[in-house]
This record gives sequence, structure tokens and C-alpha cells, in this order.
Amino acid sequence: MKRYALVVGITQYDELNSLKKPAEDAEAVAKVLEEWGNVQDVKRLPEHWSGDRYEVGKNKLTGKVLIEALRKFLLEQAVNSEALIYFSGHGVAILESLSQQREGYLAASDCRIIRDSKTIIGQQNGISLRGLNNLILQSQVSSLVVILDCCHAGTFLDKDLVKQTLTAFQSSERDYYLMAACRSNEQAWEGENYSIFTEALLQGLSQNNARSDGVISCDRMADFIDKELKHSGQEPIRLGLGRSITLVKYQTNIKIPIVVSEDCPYQGLRYFTKDKANFFFGRDKVVYQLRQKLETSSFIPLIGVSGSGKSSVVRAGLIPLLEKEMLINGASRWNILESIKPGFSPLSSLAIVFQAFFPRTRQGNTNIKQLIYHDFNGLESLKNFCCEEEKYLLLIDQFEEIFTLCSDEEERQRFIDLITQVVEIPNCPLVIITTMRADFIEPCLSYPNLHQLIQTSAIYMPPLTGKDLRAVIIEPAKLQGHNLEDELILEIVQDLGREPGLLPLLEFALTKLWDERDIEKHSLTLEQYQKIKGVKGALNHHAEKVYCYKDFEKENPTQKRDNQQKNWIKRIFLRLIRTGTGNKDTRQRVLKAELLMLDGEDREKQEALRELLEDEGGLVCGRLIVSGQDRENSEPWIDLAHEALIEGWDTLVKWREESRDLRRLIDEVRDAHQKWISKGKNDKYLMMGGLLDEVKAIWEAHKLAKEFPFLQKFYEQSLEREEIEFEQLYFFFNFDSLTGLFNRRRYDEKLQKAWDKCKQEQKPLSLILADIDYFKIYNDTYGHLVGDECLKKIAQMLKKSINIFDDLPIVARYGGEEFSIILPEYGQEKSIQVAKKIMNELQLLKITYSSSPLSDYMTLSLGIACTIPNKNSSPDRLLSVADQALYRAKVEGRNRFIVEEF
Repeated sequence: MKRYALVVGITQYDELNSLKKPAEDAEAVAKVLEEWGNVQDVKRLPEHWSGDRYEVGKNKLTGKVLIEALRKFLLEQAVNSEALIYFSGHGVAILESLSQQREGYLAASDCRIIRDSKTIIGQQNGISLRGLNNLILQSQVSSLVVILDCCHAGTFLDKDLVKQTLTAFQSSERDYYLMAACRSNEQAWEGENYSIFTEALLQGLSQNNARSDGVISCDRMADFIDKELKHSGQEPIRLGLGRSITLVKYQTNIKIPIVVSEDCPYQGLRYFTKDKANFFFGRDKVVYQLRQKLETSSFIPLIGVSGSGKSSVVRAGLIPLLEKEMLINGASRWNILESIKPGFSPLSSLAIVFQAFFPRTRQGNTNIKQLIYHDFNGLESLKNFCCEEEKYLLLIDQFEEIFTLCSDEEERQRFIDLITQVVEIPNCPLVIITTMRADFIEPCLSYPNLHQLIQTSAIYMPPLTGKDLRAVIIEPAKLQGHNLEDELILEIVQDLGREPGLLPLLEFALTKLWDERDIEKHSLTLEQYQKIKGVKGALNHHAEKVYCYKDFEKENPTQKRDNQQKNWIKRIFLRLIRTGTGNKDTRQRVLKAELLMLDGEDREKQEALRELLEDEGGLVCGRLIVSGQDRENSEPWIDLAHEALIEGWDTLVKWREESRDLRRLIDEVRDAHQKWISKGKNDKYLMMGGLLDEVKAIWEAHKLAKEFPFLQKFYEQSLEREEIEFEQLYFFFNFDSLTGLFNRRRYDEKLQKAWDKCKQEQKPLSLILADIDYFKIYNDTYGHLVGDECLKKIAQMLKKSINIFDDLPIVARYGGEEFSIILPEYGQEKSIQVAKKIMNELQLLKITYSSSPLSDYMTLSLGIACTIPNKNSSPDRLLSVADQALYRAKVEGRNRFIVEEF
């Protein structure tokens, strides 16, 4: 999820007192966000060019400019993204003359105050908090943090006004968070370097306040500010449900070198690139089909079975053809963008390639990432960065990853919407080619735009046959001055038959055959071909040798791998395969760091795993896997050399049949984990419900914490969240939210259980109903907030009073200002002792009640009912008698208890 920030610091004012700190405040916040906040663009206002970058200036900022900036930020730039707004400057509260309602405003430089004596009754050019609230509700940001430092000298906003106006932060449907500083007096509050509030904010954003994982969340920040601002004269406010929002995260990246592959006229399990285009044969018809399609379509799906050579057709066929045309006849210039695979985060992949190619401007609203993630016009905006006479080609390879690796449906939809927009843009300079396995056409049907383009613009890879197939076999060797025996060519063609997916097996067999060639005669022979087990056996034979021996390159290897290494190889390959429905498995890239952690953090084992992956005698050298990086500074990944291994290596086929349901479940957990990471570790994306139940059932039994240590925290936090939600749900259904006592529903259950038990054992059961005397007058006198505090105190007093006896009594809030105490096994005498204790404890509390008709302090009236339960009575009857006793206590003057037996 991308993040954007708008940082405002207004120092200069026309009519209000100018301030010293807001520009420094805002610039300090902006720098922290840029360095540690994972923010793609920090927009500063007012803007000042310092010679090498923009910074928050001390020049004026008008209300009109600020309004336009807020609208553009919330309604355009930050759509479907995380957003942060920081404002430092004057806040103004006015009294609206007609409604006598107070309204709050953020003051721009040209804000004009209208006063009636000392009362502010109007303003011009300020930013209405109510209007800002409506704009926020109208926006489509995924999460929002607003930080207001309006607590400077002179005018200010108070706490109640902010809460009453900014209602967007009090909705349970939005992931919004507000932090603000308000004041209860008129003194100036600016610190030595920054304002008091922002100084606390910056200290809270420092690495010293980060969690062990480097994260500083909104809730952590608010807690820190609360502590810092005690006794400062400022009242910090926090509103909203954004407790999981991350403000900054401190971390470091590790660079790991990339492994280089060997050169050969045949490419084995690798696709052909333009550097190897001279060895690429047999696909001229498809290449020219693509070339012709470029003249009429801006989106071309290239579809074929796995192993039909789709990537090679574009990389080693079409791209060199375009470059040749430009060189020979001066055709329109083609800029070939770096090809991408959708991967886990397809929008990130798309953003990286465009950001690297197109120049950035100084204005944040032209940022390439913003265009890709949020701009309504999408790729149409990219026309502004393209030369009119040039064209641009983007290859999206292995397009099926949009379904197999990307688990975020929202991101998948946005990615598909973006890339298919190219057909709707007039004179679009961008052409997109996708390569996709034919067995993934079905999921494309759920996306109408994509489905339509497949119907109208797709090119399908035909099987290689006849002279095209012979060219693939013969021509690369000929270019190297080698020949193939006629008998060899005939047997290879017969082995292949008409199976379209055997091209990778063919290329691999030819690569192995090249290694066994007759160097003196410069020839490839049938004898050598049979020695490597032919097209269908070469890959299986080779993979088995790599699996069993370290010196697999030798004709008769002797250095056997131990059981530990074999176990690692099995686990590595199963990690690199995504388990599909039925037997439809696909490859999936995995971070190298994950594979190095197969056996935990033991450094010796990690080094042994690294050697198994990369060193001589390892899997990369054995050409079964490949490694790479998507971009500089990104984490290295490991992948299968080709999907042909999934069906072409018999041992792997057997492994795949084991524990398929378990591995499919683990893939679901990995998807959920990846989404949780991409959403900033938002608690909303932790596991829950059925998925979590399934994981709990197998986590310990299969020792998944050891097998997948990077998932352990995700699992634990999911369990914690489930427990918290269960506790919250349990509390909601069983306890009164104000007093913490049992609620009426739970009380009814407890009373029935106590009745049944005492009835069975023929023991007494007593019930006390307690009512606060004249509580309505108390509320009217002191207000409901004070009334609530009174209820809490009395609830705690009741619990304390009954706990001195034993653990049998049960206290509950019966409703309003009424409480009830269930006393199992208590007769009349003991119940009276409880009542007296309650009356005495209440007197000790001395809750002031100046307007009480009875006393200067709060009093209670109690009704007590006692009985031995029998079949002729019921709990409702006991409750009714207690209620009658309570009524008598009130009639007889209150502040007393009455006992009734039946």
C-alpha cells in the first residue's frame, strides 16, 4: 500500500500574529516521513526551493491554495492509499451568530477575523473543520492520519470543538486517526526549537520510541505524547480507530550478490534473450504476427501452453526485430522498457519500471507511483512524459502470476484496469504484451476488459512442427560450426511427437548433448543422445543426479549427498511450487533468505544451505533453480529453472503427491501473510475465522514454527487478535461497559443457576436490589459525565463490600442507577450484614451531593428478599419481592434497607 503526506506549516499571517515555529515544525516532520515513513511523496506547503530541493517555506499560504491542495491530496493523489496530513499554525474558533454554534477553522495566511468586542463572530479565507471533515468522508483513502498543532500563541481550538466537528474520526467503518493539541488557556506555548506539541511528536517519532520491530504506530505515538504533555498546559486529543496504522518504521536492507548463469547456444531451461537472438529459431511466424499486431493494437496477449517459448518469442524474436528495423530503415523509435512479472505486488512491479524510465518533475503530483496507484486517468497521464515521435514496449511476462502469487484482489483489479486502459487512450504511445499459460484463460473471464482483449487481440502459440522444429534443433549448433547426425535428428523428432509442452525438455536435452559433444569432430551424435536418456529422460536423469550427488557433472559421480542435504532439496523444491487444485501446480519465487532459514537461525546450517543453493555442486550450478533480484537493493529470490521440472522430474512428481492439502493450506497462510505485510501489518488482515481454525489444528503437529519461522509472528498475532476479539465479544455480551459489572442478560443467567442450585440443595437464597437515591437530580446538577463516574465508584464499592464475605455473592448492574446482588446460601441475617456493610462503605466514600434532599452525600435504598427455593416459586417471584421491599424503602424515606421473606 502506497503512502502520501501533505505537510503544512504557516508562519506568516496578515491579521493574526505571525508565528516563529510552524515552518521548522513542518519541515522536521516532513524529513522524518521521507526517511522512515515509507512515504512516496511528501508535499510541503508553503513551498520554497532551497537550491537543491523543496522545503517548507516561511512565505505566505493563502486559503485558496490550501483548499486546492487539500482537495487534490484527498480526492486524487491519495485515493486507495494511506494518507497523512500535518498542519501547524493558528486555529480559530468563531461563534456563529444565528445558531450560536461554535465553528472551528484552520487559519491560512490571509485569514481575516471579524470580532464583536472580544468574541470572534466571523472569518474569511480559513479552512473550515466541518468542511475538512466532509472532504475526508468524501475521500477514498484507505487510511488517514491527521495531526493538528493549533496550540500556538493567540487564537486556538479547544478540545470539545475538535471532537464535535471532526466526526469522520469517530466512525468504526474508517481506519482514521487524529492527533491534535488543544488549549485551556491563552498563554503562548512554543518550545526552544519547535512548538510544544510538535517537539513531543518528533521525540515520539524517533527510533528510541520504536517497538522491537522498528515500528512506531499511531497509538504508540499518542501514548508518548500524552505522557510528554502532562503539566504542559496543552491537552492532546486522539480520535479514531487507527491504532494499527504505522507512522514510521526503522529498518535496514541487506545486499546479496547475484549468481551468473553459463553461456551455451542452447538455453536449457532458460528463455532466450536478445543477446542470444542469433540462436533463436523456429518462431518466425509468431514473431511477424506480433509485429503486425503492433500496428493495430496497444494490448497483445500472447498465450500458449507451458514450455511453448512465449517469453523467448518476445525477448529474442520481436525486440531484436524492432531494433533491426530502427537501425536499417529509420523506423519509428521503440523504447523497450524493462520487462516485469506481476509477482506478489504487481502494482509495485509496474511502478518500478515506469519510475526508472521516465524523468521525475519537482511537483509531487507528477510522481509515477501516484499515477499508477491512484490517478483516475491511469496510464493516460503517462503521455505527458513520452516523446510524441517515440513508442514504448512493455513485456509483462508470466502474466498468470496475477492469479497465482497476487492475493490482493483490489490490487489485481487495479493492475488489470491499468494495463488494459492502453486500448482506450487515443494515440497511445505505450504497447503492452503479456505472456500467459493457456490454462489460465478461465480466471481471466472474471475481468470483462481483459476477457474482451483476449477475444479480439490474442495471439496463440502453435506447436513446433516440421522445419520449424528441425531449425530449433539444428541451426544453433550450425552457427557454432557443429553438425548433428541425421539419425540423431530423426530420433529427437520422433521422441517429441506433437506434444507442445516439451520444448523446455528439448532445450535441456540439447544443452546436455552439447556438454557431451565430440569436440574433435564438432558433432552431436545419436550415441551421446541415448547416453543422456533422450528428450524425456535427460531432465529427469540430470535432476536425479543433482539430487543424489555433489559431483553430478561427472559421468560416474561418487560423492553422495547425505540425508540432511536430500531433505533440504526436497523442502526447497516443495517451497518453490504452489500447490493448485487437482494436480495443477505452478512455480513460485521464494526469497533466498527464507530458504536459508529452513532449519532456523543456526549459522552453520545456513551456510550449508547457501552452499547447497549456490556453490559448486549446488542446485544453481545444476541448472535446476535460478536466482536473481528484481531491482537494486531488493532481496534476492530463488525460482525453479522452468516449470518443466514439475512434471519432468519423477522424484518431484512423487513429492508433490504428499500432503497436498497441508501444502495448499500453507500457501493460503503465505498469501494472508503477504497481504498483511503489504497492508502495513494492519490487524484487519491477520488470519481469522476458518483459516485460523485450520492453522491452529496443524501448527504444532507439523512443527510449522520451525519450518516457517517468518510466519510465527503472524500466527501469534492472529491468535492474540482472536483472543482479544473473543474477550471483547465476551465482555460485550456479559458485562456492563460502564461499570464492568455483569449486565442484565448475564445477571438473569446467574440468578437462574443460583436458584436451581439452592433449590436442589434446599439452601437459602437472598437477593438485594439497590437504587441510588435521587440520581436524576444528581445528573442534572453535576452532568452525565460526573454521573457516570459516580456509578463506577458505587459499582466498585459494591464489589468490595461483598468480597469480604466469600466468593458466593454476585453483583450486577440491573439497569440505570439500579444494582442487584445475588446471595446464594445467604439467609436473612447474613443478608442484612451485607446490606449494612454496603451502607457503611457508601458513607465512607463521601460522594458529594449538595442538592440531595436527604444528605450532603450520596445515599442508597435497598430492598432485600430471602427464601428457600421450591417448586411452587420462581426467580421472578424472588425478584418481585425484592422490588417490593425496595419500593417500601423509598416510601419510608430512602437511605435505608427493608427485608421481605416469602
